[in-house]
Amino acid sequence: MSFDLFYMSSHWGNEPVDQKNPWTGEVHVAKPRLPMTPDELSAVAGLLSAAAPKGPDAHNCYVVEFPDGGGAEVFASNLSEGFMVAIRRRLSPAFLEFLFRLMKVGNLLMCPEMEDDVTVGASERSFDEAPDDWPNRIVCNSAEELGLLLSNGFDAWKHYRDEASGR
Repeated sequence: MSFDLFYMSSHWGNEPVDQKNPWTGEVHVAKPRLPMTPDELSAVAGLLSAAAPKGPDAHNCYVVEFPDGGGAEVFASNLSEGFMVAIRRRLSPAFLEFLFRLMKVGNLLMCPEMEDDVTVGASERSFDEAPDDWPNRIVCNSAEELGLLLSNGFDAWKHYRDEASGR
């Protein structure tokens, strides 16, 4: 059980295409999401390599841990398209800085799995190519702001985890 963050490229194509929802089968017309640029991909891969020197395991999972107790598993089967961060411990200052830097250097958008659906970017520019109807855009200018945004969702997840596990 984890508190999950979903990172995705902030790039979209200009021409709408038919897209099928993999769960419902419904088809809708939307702008296609494009992968990170080569420079963005290189910067994100560099941060992951620095934080997880052993690299991804056979399941494309990077285990990142920081001396101040923060850490997570980063699942990235196709890094250029996006990845998931599964947090099981705490939102430490060093870990929050890592999460923010991923968003910033990759020009990525983050969707935390919280009660209120939000999409987080590290600058207004992160939303430049987003569809006009993209919901609940929030810009975080620092790791501290990101920590404030994530703390309520993370605390709610910890409460749920503790109740579910009988702690």
